[in-house]
Amino acid sequence: MYSWAKGSIYQIMEMTQVFEGSLNRAIRRLEEALQQLILASKSIGETELEAKLEEAVSKIKRRIVSTASL
Repeated sequence: MYSWAKGSIYQIMEMTQVFEGSLNRAIRRLEEALQQLILASKSIGETELEAKLEEAVSKIKRRIVSTASL
């Protein structure tokens, strides 16, 4: 996920043998988990953690992965 946040899908495909669809699903699942953590941090009043998690979501959810047609 770090490579995805910093680079492109093509770089990841060169580093691994994972199919693009599997990678896409993994990224979406991570984004969903982060959204749940954001809600949890809101409920306990951890605004700093909430901001960090929201930043992580914004870096992960971009380009191909955020396309609804996939």
